[in-house]
Amino acid sequence: MPTGRGWSVVGVAAGLLILAYSFGELELLAAGVAAGVAVPLAMLWVRLSTPTATVSREIVPASVGEGDDVQVRLHLTNHGRLPISSARLSDPISGLGTAGATLARLGPRSTAIVPYRLRARRRGVFTVGPVTIDARDPLGLASAARVAGPRDTLVVYPRIEALGGFPIVRGRDPSSDAAHPEFASRGGEDFYTIREYRHGDDLRRVHWPTTARRDELMIRQLETPWQSRGLVLLDTRAQVYDDEAAFETAVRGAASIHQHLRRAGFDLDLVAGSVHVRASDPDPVGMAMETLAAVQWHQSLSMMSVASRARSALGGGALVVLTGTIDDEILSTAKLLAAEHGSVSLAAVTRAPMGATAIPGTRSTLVGVLPDEPWGAAWQRMRGRSWAGA
Repeated sequence: MPTGRGWSVVGVAAGLLILAYSFGELELLAAGVAAGVAVPLAMLWVRLSTPTATVSREIVPASVGEGDDVQVRLHLTNHGRLPISSARLSDPISGLGTAGATLARLGPRSTAIVPYRLRARRRGVFTVGPVTIDARDPLGLASAARVAGPRDTLVVYPRIEALGGFPIVRGRDPSSDAAHPEFASRGGEDFYTIREYRHGDDLRRVHWPTTARRDELMIRQLETPWQSRGLVLLDTRAQVYDDEAAFETAVRGAASIHQHLRRAGFDLDLVAGSVHVRASDPDPVGMAMETLAAVQWHQSLSMMSVASRARSALGGGALVVLTGTIDDEILSTAKLLAAEHGSVSLAAVTRAPMGATAIPGTRSTLVGVLPDEPWGAAWQRMRGRSWAGA
């Protein structure tokens, strides 16, 4: 079809023909005819020279954090017998814009690499492509576009912030940083089995009833604490957040806390709205980050129903709830889950002034967080008597 320049030439041709008819000038007639013929010839040129090309895409890396740069390389292969010249490539990225490049010339049976850089301005799961090849005639009067290449997916994770400090829950010994199950002849807190005495065993662990029955020293074998467990719960109800900035701050908090506790060895679940990522799922860290990359707020969601469904699969430990403005439903949800967890903290992302107070009826802490506030400072305020320093 004609380009903007081509339509301009058509308008000029029409004007010249009108002037030629009005004044009877052959020169104007010749110029008008030449201009009028140029556009159809350009369209024919483009039609005959439409490239037979394929495009593949390389995204490095395929998953990035919010605000990071992404390198994209388009591999354009010309399968035709004619060269491709003056072709424009357009690669749309849903929600982030369109990348464009102009290819001066690509010979037949050859491949060119067209790189560009993309800034992941916000989190989300974005569709990249397909690439559109816009071929033009040498004068730029006509163009023909064709789609080439597949669609790819770019996952942009929420920005992760550095945090310090951990909840002291069953399974975490601040003096040893034990974060996995092991059995030892000394220490531990849970009874495991009875075994024969070995040289060097602590005599305080002698199990005297069994020793008397078997007439030999028998030792109580103790189990050290199991791996620390926890749950990060993100409230996705739209009505509790002041604006989108508050919700995005809560999402970044959920991602930062989840990553922080996972790196510390916590066996951690994530509940984001109606999605529950269990610690036992395949690749729970990847699934949790992809869930938080794609999560959106909901206009109608019952947090009590979400908590009730997730409660049966939880393993106790530390609970961190992230929400917006505090309402009765989130308080009831926190109370429901508090019975299953030894350490409970609730972060309310809101512009309303709030201090650190206890949630009535629970061994919990409530902390206010401003939208766009760094989570490192907020995390420190959430540390109470049930938290350990790092």
